[in-house]
Amino acid sequence: MKDFLFSKRFMPLFVAQFFGAVNDNFLKNAMLIMVTYQLGAGSREIGGLSNLAAGLFILPYFLFSALAGQLADKFDKALYCRIIKLWEVFLMLAAWIGFGTRSLPVLMTVLFFMGAQSTFFSPAKYALLPTHLRGNELLAGNVWIGGGTYLAILCGVMAGGVVITLKNGAFLCGILLTIMALAGYAASRRIPPAPSVAPDEKISRNIFAGTWRIMACEIWGRPVIRRCVFSVTVFWMAGSLYITQMPLFTKLKLGGNEMVCTFFFVLFSVGVGIGAGLAQLILRGEVRLNKRYIACICGMGIFTLDIAFLASRLPDLPGLSESSALLKTFLFYRVSFDLLATAVCGGIWSVPLQALMQKAAAPGHLSKVIAGNNIANSFSMAAGAVGAGIVLNAGVGVDWIFAGIAAVVFWAAAFTVPLTRR
Repeated sequence: MKDFLFSKRFMPLFVAQFFGAVNDNFLKNAMLIMVTYQLGAGSREIGGLSNLAAGLFILPYFLFSALAGQLADKFDKALYCRIIKLWEVFLMLAAWIGFGTRSLPVLMTVLFFMGAQSTFFSPAKYALLPTHLRGNELLAGNVWIGGGTYLAILCGVMAGGVVITLKNGAFLCGILLTIMALAGYAASRRIPPAPSVAPDEKISRNIFAGTWRIMACEIWGRPVIRRCVFSVTVFWMAGSLYITQMPLFTKLKLGGNEMVCTFFFVLFSVGVGIGAGLAQLILRGEVRLNKRYIACICGMGIFTLDIAFLASRLPDLPGLSESSALLKTFLFYRVSFDLLATAVCGGIWSVPLQALMQKAAAPGHLSKVIAGNNIANSFSMAAGAVGAGIVLNAGVGVDWIFAGIAAVVFWAAAFTVPLTRR
């Protein structure tokens, strides 16, 4: 395992994608903290900017994923990754200017192009794994990429929130973002060559037609890949709904403050990372799903149902001070346990499906399959957020949101069962 982890076949790619994920989340959180605490924005403005930032980052996945998949299949993926990581260096220099001048338009523009950069990098990143790794290393490679991504998200969110509050924080943010982008680019230069597997690939100039063709031919037209994409899409929707509903649940049902909510966010990220590592043990290193794997998906639904049950039994509270110390302690630990267990089960759920897609897809189509998966994930997260907003505005409680998440998770588990027979 040590030879695999630190080999040139894997480590440069891992480092390049790790620093990219750190930068994405560092930039987003530092920008939101600056708006919230340093520019004197009101609560309505903060909420609007937060949603705008999330939308700007995810929009490129809808617009450019099909093009990204076609380009990654057509050209040498290693060279392609270097160009994209060099692009990130220039974006971070622009972010440095944005922080230095406290210019929200500049930072929002950078955020959009960072989303585009991630959109183009993702298909090549995952397509490189089966190119450079042996069959018995594929699951482990996805485990390390998945776990490393969640660790990077955690590091980026925490570092961005801390550094921007320091003296000369805006200047320090620019320096750190640029250094990490340069480190990612340097690592990408050591990725071994990955010659084109589809040099005759025709690049569609119509991004919408290209998106439709990928979803219809590469995803829907292949039963195994279709089930993988649907299942992992449900995971991303459930995870995004957890993140967006947790502040409301914490405030109204537990009476917790911002620190409690932040702790829950950290717990969820750590749990998914742990689950990604446990996937290797659950599947015994093989890219083959089994009954224990399906039980873990169901486990996410069960623990989510317990959170829904708690939410349904608790009245809306203005603060934990109204409850007894014993009740406060019990609720905190029970929700913490449920949240951690849910995240662990989710981490086990998501990573093997990525490896199974890589194994099932033809080499000349793999990047397009990954691109289609990214499109589906982005759509599900956006649809989940819109749906939850509509339901909450209609007066439905947050307990029903969690119950709905559990129901969809059980549905995904049933839909995934046929994959265990391969």
